[in-house]
Amino acid sequence: MAYMGGMVSRNGDPALSIGFEWTREMQETSYIRQKVLLDVRSAGVQWPVSGNWNPVDDLEGLEKFAIQSRQIGYVGLTCMPVAEHVEVINRVFTPSQEEVDYWAEIVPIVDAAKTDVVVGGQVLPPNKAKWGRRRLQLAAYYGLVPSEDRARLTAEHVGGLTTHVRALVQPATGSVDGPGSTPTNGT
Repeated sequence: MAYMGGMVSRNGDPALSIGFEWTREMQETSYIRQKVLLDVRSAGVQWPVSGNWNPVDDLEGLEKFAIQSRQIGYVGLTCMPVAEHVEVINRVFTPSQEEVDYWAEIVPIVDAAKTDVVVGGQVLPPNKAKWGRRRLQLAAYYGLVPSEDRARLTAEHVGGLTTHVRALVQPATGSVDGPGSTPTNGT
């Protein structure tokens, strides 16, 4: 099994080597965690997991750290052998039923369009289907399936959004590239 990762520690060698002071907000390690995430994603790791939260009795701090880790792209955390930690981490990283239902509707719409679409006022490029399939795969791993009674979504607009946006921008600025730029041929 291949391993690729990095380490940030409140009191360990990384803190000493880098010279950061640990805070509950973890801002001092944000860049490091993001850099490690980019490196592991570049290496093809599909399910990157971040480090653990050490203060055993600080569940609020753990939840904030877990949410921050999910928001930047991690799919889980390593965990202290503490039941409350497991509960918090599972709650944060397990896709919600609402998310499962959303992606169950979005993936077929985007796949069928094979171009950008607008659904619920949101522009969704074709690559969103890949992200949706990944989230549905994770949900299935946890035993979650789309609800039979989920809200049904439809595309409000299909294709041509890039051309449409360029047409809106060009009259206002004289260029598709913005004010003060040299006009382009629109490609």
